[in-house]
Amino acid sequence: MFGIKQIIVLFLSVIATTACFAQSKSTATVLRRKTIEQNEVKNVQPAGQRDDDVNNDNIQWLRVVYRDLDLSKSHNGAIKNTADDRKDLFTILLNLIANGNIKAYEYQDGAELFDERTLVNAPSLFDRFDININDIPSRDVEHYYIIEHYYFDSRASRFNRIVKAICPVLERGGVDNTKTVRYPMFWVMIDDIRPYINSVMVMTDDNNNAVRHSIENFFDMNMYNGELYKTQNTANKTLVQLYPDPKDLGHARDSIEQSLVAFEKGLWTPAFNHSGSVKAHQNKPQPKPAIQKISEEKTTPTRAGAARSVRRRHTN
Repeated sequence: MFGIKQIIVLFLSVIATTACFAQSKSTATVLRRKTIEQNEVKNVQPAGQRDDDVNNDNIQWLRVVYRDLDLSKSHNGAIKNTADDRKDLFTILLNLIANGNIKAYEYQDGAELFDERTLVNAPSLFDRFDININDIPSRDVEHYYIIEHYYFDSRASRFNRIVKAICPVLERGGVDNTKTVRYPMFWVMIDDIRPYINSVMVMTDDNNNAVRHSIENFFDMNMYNGELYKTQNTANKTLVQLYPDPKDLGHARDSIEQSLVAFEKGLWTPAFNHSGSVKAHQNKPQPKPAIQKISEEKTTPTRAGAARSVRRRHTN
């Protein structure tokens, strides 16, 4: 009888030990999962930040392009009329500047400087353009200027096209009120306004009104249609200044657009030399494929349309 009790006690001890081990293992697994999840949360990139600003040492090719977005065109009108009847992009920008949420930089005729020297003061900005924050003249903004960067990142082996900055252009009548005059107002960095435009939805398809995208995606996915008016150059001149003749201007724009497309398409054929410039490979003649010897045996078509060897048919 005493032996049976010992066996029962031993059996219960084994069960208890197994249960404790399983529980401790389960607890360790849960803790490990929580640790992984916490690390993943730490590694999640906050809204409004991107990895497009690569190290300059990795950029082997860069082209800075300026475009004019005409909001009267269907592709660009999305940022003027939001899909959910909320404030348009211009109203959003002015409110952010007035509240000190983002920085705005002076528009300058020449090379843009985005630093403390060109910061815009909100009250002086509103006074200069005679704007009342309670009655923002969104209807007078029919154009936006944007700065694009086309670049090749050698580290990531990718070609990218991103918007770096945008500038609303105010249009008002001239002195005689017979001709509209454009007033570029200020530059804002696209990365600074991402947290405020990533949830503002716009309609981007006239044929399918159910399609919605955020203003952030509108710029990131290059859903706009903008005309080239400048490229970064040593003379720091616009295309109109470089090509006064309208025909020459049109040819220059087409040539620049084609060169951007051609570089992306031929990205994997050029090679970069040690100086960082692009050097194309010479097209070497490809060896001709070996021609297989055709059997001298004659063939005759069968009823099914296939060919069979005369010798094989006789042997059958």
